[in-house]
Formats: sequence, structure tokens, C-alpha cells
Amino acid sequence: MRYFVMMLLVLASNFLTRSASTNSMRACVVMATDRLEIAPDENSGSSGAVRVQGVGLIHTEQVLSIDSAGRVRGNTTIEQLGAILDRLELADEGTTKALDRCVKLNLYVRNDVDAAEVRSAIAARFRGRNKPATCYVTTELPAPEARVAADAVIAAHDPTRKGVGIRNSDGTRPATALLPTGGRAYVSGQAESGDLATATRKTLESLQATLRFVDSDWSQVVQLKAFLTPMQEVEPVRREIQRFFGERTIPPLVYVQWFSSPTTPIEIELVTAVRNRSLPQDAPRIEYLTPPGMTASPIFSRVARLVSDDVVYVSGLVGTSDSAEQQVRDVFLRLEELLKPVGGNLQQLVKATYYVTDDEVSRQLNLLRPSFYDPRRPPAASKAVVSGVGVPGRTLAIDMIAIPGDTHKRP
Repeated sequence: MRYFVMMLLVLASNFLTRSASTNSMRACVVMATDRLEIAPDENSGSSGAVRVQGVGLIHTEQVLSIDSAGRVRGNTTIEQLGAILDRLELADEGTTKALDRCVKLNLYVRNDVDAAEVRSAIAARFRGRNKPATCYVTTELPAPEARVAADAVIAAHDPTRKGVGIRNSDGTRPATALLPTGGRAYVSGQAESGDLATATRKTLESLQATLRFVDSDWSQVVQLKAFLTPMQEVEPVRREIQRFFGERTIPPLVYVQWFSSPTTPIEIELVTAVRNRSLPQDAPRIEYLTPPGMTASPIFSRVARLVSDDVVYVSGLVGTSDSAEQQVRDVFLRLEELLKPVGGNLQQLVKATYYVTDDEVSRQLNLLRPSFYDPRRPPAASKAVVSGVGVPGRTLAIDMIAIPGDTHKRP
């Protein structure tokens, strides 16, 4: 049976890869006036990309199917996913159908077989509904019996809602924070050395300095994503985060297992609102910044700061070839095609997460990516070596946020 599911996954991924390139120019406005779906696909339940503007964006924690005692609920991947999606439907207090306004859904699975089952279930869940951009990554999860987890970015139902307003989980609704309209910054993954607890604390201190640099603070952070190894040691990380924040409310958290040096066992990235008072009147829509004490790089920026709230969330892109070099070329060419309907291009990339599974594709990515965008203004980025990207035989997935072209007008 598992072999049969694997074969279905291979066939489906080949179909989706081909259809993404041919359908990427078919832009479609779906229902809400604040979103534009690019290459929506009933077969996957997702869009190639989703543009959203003029509305606050709810960021959720990583949701698992667990009860108040921390026990996993659901014996199968599909049962667990159903419970997770039901919780995400309640992420916006203004509606019980929050996923109708979901612009990005990140899915974390144990293996490729689980990924195939999740893809099928997502297609069914979003049939006839607005379709978010999606990204899949294979990873160990923060609960030993969990087979799937997810976090989401959701356009707020109430356009008058202001302020970040970090909200803890109440056991039914997930923990959330609102990225309000206006300025925001995407901070690349930062990592400090030490054992896992020490590295976690030092990395949070480093991120705090970066927040000060962009005139922000922890009350404005809407999500933290931690890449750590091993996942079995997530509890010491949680405890260290709790100690660091003390009485302050912790922003929504996401955990992904990566494979890294024992001396740098954790890397943490974040998304934060930026107070408009700190933005110059003549500030460009996007700036690529290097905080004091850090060095600039031609392959990623330390911080990407936006004035605009008009952004494009792109589904995770996976290459079509067995060649590492060709996979890198494939995903950037497909990314370029997906951005064309909104007047975007590879010079307007904001934030990338590169998921790689081996050294060769990682090397090719570092070698080739400066040839696709201006190395003087690369996107903020994190690169994580992970178990897989949800498609058998593929070793690279790119998860991207961009902005549309300056002169592009919405239909």
C-alpha cells in the first residue's frame, strides 16, 4: 500500500511541476478584493502564488494535533491533519472559516508518504475555496507521535484591527499575532555557538539587537521560526525561550529540524512589524540592511525591511530534474514566471527559505543564486538542511516572499 501511495506521489508531483510552469501566467482574482491568486490549482488545493495587500496578516504558531496534556490526537496522518486544519479555521476571532482567507499554509510532515496523503487532503479541503500558497518540508516534529503539523498566514477578517496583539493559544484557537498594514521586516536566520540551551539564549540576544536596529522590539514580533538539532531536544529550547521572555508574551513559534554543526545547533529567524515613525518619508518599498557588527553577503541580506504591505507569497518550488544544478535553475525560472502576472521580478525578492537535503544542491544554490538576482540586494534568507522536501528524488525547495512591480495595477 505504501508503495502504491509513493507511486501516486511521484505521478502527482510530475503533473504539478509541469502544470505550474504552463499555468503560472493565468492570474485569477478570487472573491476577496485584497487578494490575487496566481495559477490556482484544484488538483493540489493550492495556488502558485498569492498576492495580498491592504490588510493585516495573522501569523499562527505551528499547530499539531495534541490535547491539553500534550498527547497526540489521531492515529493517522489524515486524522491529525483534520484536527490541525479545524484549529486553524479558528485562528481569526472574527470568523470560524479563517482558512477561506489563508494566503500561505506551511506543512511539515514525517516523510514523503505522509506528504502524499496530506496533499490529497489539502486538495479536498480547499476544493471550491480560495487556495493558499503552500510549502511542504519533511522533518521530525516536536511531538514524537505527530505525523504532520502546520502554520498559516491568514488575511484578517476585520480590516479595522490594529496592533500586533500577540495572543496565546486557549486550547482551541492557536497562538497568533497580527502583522498590521504598514512597515515590516524579515530577519534572516541568526545563529550563535554553544550547546543547545546556550546557543538558544545567545541567538535570542543577537536577534534582540537586530530588532533595536530596525526600531522594533519583541512586542512587535509576529513569528519566530527555529531550525534546531536534534528535535528530540526541543524541550530545553522551549524552556530557554520561556526564561528569556519571562513575563512577556512569546510570539507564535515554529520548529523545524535541520542538520547542522554541533557548535551551532540552532538558528532562529523572525518576522516583525516596524513602527512607521522609523521609516523615512522617501524610503524605498524594500531595503536590504546589514546591522552593525554583521557582514553583508552577496547571497542573502541580514534584514529586508518593507514600507509596503503589498506582498506575494509563493508556494514552495521544487525542481524537475535529478541534477542539483538544474533543480536550482528550474526553481528560479519558475519563480520568475509566477511573479510576472503582478509585474514582479527577481530583483524584488523579500524573504527566502531554502530547504536542501544534501551538500551538492546546497553548493549549487550558493553558486548560482547570485546570477538570478542582484547580489547587491539579495533577499533575506535562511537555508536549512532537512530530511526532505516532500517529493521523492528532489533535494531542493524554495519558499519565497516577494513584492509586485512598482507600476503593476490590480485588475
